Amino acid sequence: AAEEARRNTERERRGETTKSFAVVTSVDFNYRAARGDVEVEVRARVGISSLGVQSGVFPTSEAARVGALNMCSESARAALTNYATDVRLKQMVGDPCPIGVEAGGFDDVEFDHWMRVAQARTD
Repeated sequence: AAEEARRNTERERRGETTKSFAVVTSVDFNYRAARGDVEVEVRARVGISSLGVQSGVFPTSEAARVGALNMCSESARAALTNYATDVRLKQMVGDPCPIGVEAGGFDDVEFDHWMRVAQARTD
């Protein structure tokens, strides 16, 4: 507890802020018997962000489990980057208010729709 208090004091002195984000992650393991390997796909999303996706093929299930942990970190990082970009875009188009539709902006569902349309147009 004393160490945590010391760290918090140091963070305040530096002017640092702390934010927490809930990352929703799914991990799919697919054992491919014909090849004898394991395919792993990790998907992560933060709030209204587009997915962060990582995939890979591993020779054993143990290697797949270890690799999936690393892929979870990378996917979460990508999802958080996407979230930050999406929030900046949402603010640029005039919807900085979390109230959404009532304030004349658009809600997260509509924003997600338009982000997908923009992504499809740029792909």
